[in-house]
Amino acid sequence: MATAESISKGGAKPVFPEIDPRMGTLHAQEIKAKITPWMKALMPVHL
Repeated sequence: MATAESISKGGAKPVFPEIDPRMGTLHAQEIKAKITPWMKALMPVHL
């Protein structure tokens, strides 16, 4: 929550990819699908 809030407070819009249900990790194809010309950063967070 804190990561998404800090992005929002900075004036940007957080976008969340789907998680691979078998591994519980980010799915590489999903990340590729979320990349746009307006994307400024990719911020993975380890919990």
